[in-house]
Amino acid sequence: MWISKLIFKISFFTAFLSVLLPQGFSYGGSLDSTISSIQQTYDTIKDFKARFVQESRVKSLGAAQVQKAEGVVYFKKEGKMCWDYQQPTPQKIISDGIKLWFYEPEDKQVTVSKVGTGLQSQISANLLNGKANLKKDFRVALITSQTEKNKGEIVLELTPKTTQANLSRVILRLDEKNF
Repeated sequence: MWISKLIFKISFFTAFLSVLLPQGFSYGGSLDSTISSIQQTYDTIKDFKARFVQESRVKSLGAAQVQKAEGVVYFKKEGKMCWDYQQPTPQKIISDGIKLWFYEPEDKQVTVSKVGTGLQSQISANLLNGKANLKKDFRVALITSQTEKNKGEIVLELTPKTTQANLSRVILRLDEKNF
């Protein structure tokens, strides 16, 4: 179950922030002004739907395992959301802003928890409830290599300013033209 929670957190940040990036983003603007634009957009969004593809690296017993997943996410302010994982194993993560349901059809199991305890990260809870502040909550670094820049990619690293359970950083990789 903890892997599902980790996958949820990583994919939420990736899908959510990639939808928010302003269409005018370019290397010419300052990182601070880009973060401000993302925050301004985040503060006005009421809902969205997005397809997601994610890759998570989970370290256990000294070895890193790569897990891939994909599906559709539906998000509404105040913490309402539904993550519909379609591959490799169907599962749903649903929240009404107060409770979090993890449904695993293969195991015929539903786990219910409060949003704050289910996510084990205050930053994740804040994002779901529309209360996140990127400048306050994260150290944001532009980490795009020359090779990535030549390919038209933008890579950002988001590191929580306070220690979070099961979340140390988020790498956001975007296409410069269409995000």
